[in-house]
Order: sequence, then structure tokens, then C-alpha cells
Amino acid sequence: MSEEAKTENQSPKVSVIVPVYKAEKYLRKCVDSILAQTFRDFEVLLVDDGSPDGSGAICDEYAKKDPRVRVFHKENGGVSSARNKGIDEARGEWVTFVDADDWLSLETFECLSSYFKDYDVIRFSMVSVLPTYSKTKELNEGVTREEYIKLLVERRTILGVWGGLYRLDKIREAGLRFREDIINGEDWLFQFQAVCRCERLRVVNKGLYYYNLDSEYSCTANPNLRKSLSGIDAFHAIRSFVDSHGMKVSDRSLATGYVEIYFEALISLSVSVSKEIDFERKYFYLQRYACYPSFREIVMTKNSLSRKALLIFMRCLWGANLFRSLIKSMYRRRRRSRLQQTMAC
Repeated sequence: MSEEAKTENQSPKVSVIVPVYKAEKYLRKCVDSILAQTFRDFEVLLVDDGSPDGSGAICDEYAKKDPRVRVFHKENGGVSSARNKGIDEARGEWVTFVDADDWLSLETFECLSSYFKDYDVIRFSMVSVLPTYSKTKELNEGVTREEYIKLLVERRTILGVWGGLYRLDKIREAGLRFREDIINGEDWLFQFQAVCRCERLRVVNKGLYYYNLDSEYSCTANPNLRKSLSGIDAFHAIRSFVDSHGMKVSDRSLATGYVEIYFEALISLSVSVSKEIDFERKYFYLQRYACYPSFREIVMTKNSLSRKALLIFMRCLWGANLFRSLIKSMYRRRRRSRLQQTMAC
């Protein structure tokens, strides 16, 4: 019997969860890369998260053509809600996540199948792609589970939940879910908890996941302070998990991760504010988040000197005011430039 002819009562080896929202421009390439896998024992769960474009119809089209594709239409609730729906409906031994604007190497599952028996989590490298450029984010195959957890906390490895396979029974036993109240860093948090709850980790340095930097929905293309602040919330959830489970993660590693996520928020503030009143409100929240870590911990982190200095500035009233003045000046120059361009037209 072919893999496509499996009945609903037979469990596939891998469940591929694809959250779908406004993805009609990219969705076919994504799904085609999954269905063309040389390893055939899998199912595809397309979770249409109330997409207002033609994405839902494309999902249904694939379900009619291939019995391995199952489609779930739901009200819009965000990517975490869609992924959680996929976890609830998955029937595979393993679960993996693919964003609808990305795609997989055709040998992804074949390359990783030799590790299915002996591990609970398998992480693999990704390739960042633009039309005229690609770069592989490499992983250290010799890294231990404890070392990988440290890298995750410090944000010095691949943070997305994609680029990984997770044993589904372990995920369900631990009651792991994506935090639907966190809109950035939710996959970082989920991956961290999954690696911590599972005992056997394998890291494979093969670029098998293609991350589409050219997508209009990528985080790189859409700096957003609200998302960056939510990333800080994800960090605090990780820190709380470390404390509550008595994990051996150093204060230096925690502080290093915090400086990284905070620096991202500072960058987002400088490029994403649309109105001056927005600037004041968002700056207030960002300054409030500067209370952690301590000066000593900041100095001891593995971050660059410039990032340490910025966070220390935000801890001091005079420094915070100076930084605010600089960013406001940049904002006003940018606004004047836009106004001049509009008048010229």
C-alpha cells in the first residue's frame, strides 16, 4: 500500500503543522516542498487562521488532491493559536512546524529519519534566503543538551520553533503549548521548554529549512516595538521556568539573553514609531523594562560593548533622556523628509 493510501486510523511518522494567514503568495511553494519529500510517511496539517485572502481555498485544493493533507479552518487567533490547533489534531509520532512563507529541502525527513529511534528533539540548520542571496545558519553537531539550553537562553542559536522535530507524546505529556498572549518569542519559549522537558537532543548541522527573508511578513522586514516588547515577556517566561525548575543556568547567560532581546526592542523603537505620541508611550514601557539585569550582570555578559552601554544608559535617568532625545531627533528628521517628498510629488 502506498503512503498516500493510508487510512485515517494509521498514524504517520511525522505531522507537519503549517499555520496559514495571508499566505496565498507563498503557500504553494511551501506545501509542494513538503509533499515532494523523499521520505513519504507524513501528514500535513494546514491550519487556516481565518485568512482573508485566498489561502483557505488553496488549502482545500491540496486536501482534495492528496489524502495526506488535512485542513482546519478557524477564526483568526494568531500563529500560536494555529500551532496549538495543529498540536491538538496531529496524529504523528513526531511533529514539526513550517511557516507558510518558507519551505523545506526535499530530503529533510529522509536525512533526519535515522535519528527518530534514539532522540526526543532533533534540531537542524536553516538557510536564510533572498532572491540573490542565501546564507546557512550553522549549528554545532557536538553540542550537548545542557550546552544547547545555554545557547538558547543567550540567544546564540536558531530560536525559531521551525528547524526542529519534536516527539509528540513528550510534548503532550509535558502539556506544552504556545503562549497565545506572546506575539514574539513564543516559538523561542516553546523550543526552550521542549528541549528542557525532553531528555535526548540531537543537533544536525544540515541546512534543511529555508527561511524566506523576502517575505513581506518576515520579522526582519517588519520591525515592530510591540512585538519586541512581547519578546521581553518571552524572556521573563524563560527566566521564570529556569527558577521554578531549579535549572543550572548562570546569571551571566540570563543577562546575556536579556541584553540581546532588549537591544532588538531599542532598534524597533528607532524605526517603527509612526506618531510622536506613540513614541512617548512606547519609550515609557521600554524604559520600565530596563530594570533587569543589574549593572554588574550587564558588565559580565557576553554581549558587545555597545549593547551593554545602551542598556546601562537606559538604567540611568540622564542616559535615558539623552537616548530619547536622539531617537526623537531621528524621528522628526524622518518625518520632515517624508513631508518634503510628499510635497515634491
